[in-house]
Amino acid sequence: MKKIVLYFILIYSISNSNAQVGINTTNPTSTLDVNGQVTIDQKNFGGYGGLLIKGDQPGNNYPNIAFSILNDTGIDEIAGYIGGNINNNTTGNEAMDLSFLTSTNGLGGLSEKMRIKDNGNIGIGTPNPSTNLHLVSPFSNPVIFDGGSNLFISFAENGVFRGYFGSYAGNPEDIELGTYSGNLGAIHLTTNNTPKLTVINNGNVGIGTPSPTEKLDIAGKIKITDGTEGIGKVLVSDAVGVASWVTTNSIKSAVAGVFFGAGANIGAGTVVGVSSPSSYCNAYIDLPPGRWMVFGTYLINNSTTPLTSGQSVWVRCVFSLSNVASLPTSDVISGGLISGTLTGPNEFGIANGQTIIQNPNPIGGATKRYYVWSAVQKYGTTTTAFFVNGLGSSFWGENQLTAIPMN
Repeated sequence: MKKIVLYFILIYSISNSNAQVGINTTNPTSTLDVNGQVTIDQKNFGGYGGLLIKGDQPGNNYPNIAFSILNDTGIDEIAGYIGGNINNNTTGNEAMDLSFLTSTNGLGGLSEKMRIKDNGNIGIGTPNPSTNLHLVSPFSNPVIFDGGSNLFISFAENGVFRGYFGSYAGNPEDIELGTYSGNLGAIHLTTNNTPKLTVINNGNVGIGTPSPTEKLDIAGKIKITDGTEGIGKVLVSDAVGVASWVTTNSIKSAVAGVFFGAGANIGAGTVVGVSSPSSYCNAYIDLPPGRWMVFGTYLINNSTTPLTSGQSVWVRCVFSLSNVASLPTSDVISGGLISGTLTGPNEFGIANGQTIIQNPNPIGGATKRYYVWSAVQKYGTTTTAFFVNGLGSSFWGENQLTAIPMN
């Protein structure tokens, strides 16, 4: 009974005299000054209110908790603060933000570092967070995620995991931006709210298109520079698929031969069964380095004394590196003869055939000129005076000499 009386006397004294009570201190500086630890146990009370700190109204008597440091001069200096910022105190609409302030130079240096808004948004470096977590920082590296091996950050929509950023699937040293297994969506690199680079589920990559149909699908022009690029060059692959710029003579076009002058009159004075001396036909073709398939078609025409029945000539044309002498060349690697027959009493015949010629010079090296030479052999009762007229002449429109690259 005495304890109860003393308790009420103490409460009465405090409430009427603005007394200060000290626990474990003889010099209280506040209404209640506790020197030591305080335990508040609400497990038997339920609900809220283990420690209740009251405020008044917006702009007045904010509830707060201050944290002080006993400095080296023996003065308690406030260096931390949690304050309740009342937004509304009308019945049923009570609302409050919580502000967290810290300082590096005491009470005068307190500044807000974090705020939890009444709607649950958290602001770090801003008192007005516009989303669940809103960070404002003057630093160039404001956030560091430091976790264990295979660290990653997940992205989910309505509880469905879509993708991640980190090193989830690769080596621990890797950095990945990926989708989870079972997610058939794509990854987009977007600017101005428009996808510019897309990787779809099957691995196809699109640049300028969100729906690539090949491993690399580019909508637009491309620019490839490696120091070998130049005007008129083309992109060529090597045996393992590595591309490089080369001059256009590496990708060769067909080449046409040249026929000029009256051609060659061949065979006069040659008897039957003997091949005539070779004659230069005033025709040639210039071939760049590489392998070529050369096609030739030459019109064979009677001399002023036409052939009659039982008379014929066989025409054979070859290539030489000289227009002075018919000299065999190792550049001819297959074929080598363009041949045909003129049989009396016909006035015209055709010699044709194909030859494979290899200009052995390196790519970009010298072009070589190959000259057309021809000889005839007479059969039957063909006269010694007979000759083929103007073989290789520019007059005959049927004459053709064309080379197709074989690379």
